[in-house]
Amino acid sequence: FKGKCAYCGKKLSLETMHIDHVCPKNSGGSNQIENLFPSCPECNASKGIKSLDDFRLHLMLSNSKFFGIINYKQWQGLN
Repeated sequence: FKGKCAYCGKKLSLETMHIDHVCPKNSGGSNQIENLFPSCPECNASKGIKSLDDFRLHLMLSNSKFFGIINYKQWQGLN
């Protein structure tokens, strides 16, 4: 990831980098290298236990005109 957050692209240092489980451990994710992404503290905290698809939806909605009106769980319920 060339020293950047896998989710937002923010430049990371060893001091600021978090390691995120792409598939959360509570959803069956492992500690295998292919399930670990570098992330900034903000993205790691925001992703929490969301799946990658849910987090992408969360990011999309956070940057849209629907921010503060509907959250990703409500959006999922519309589909």
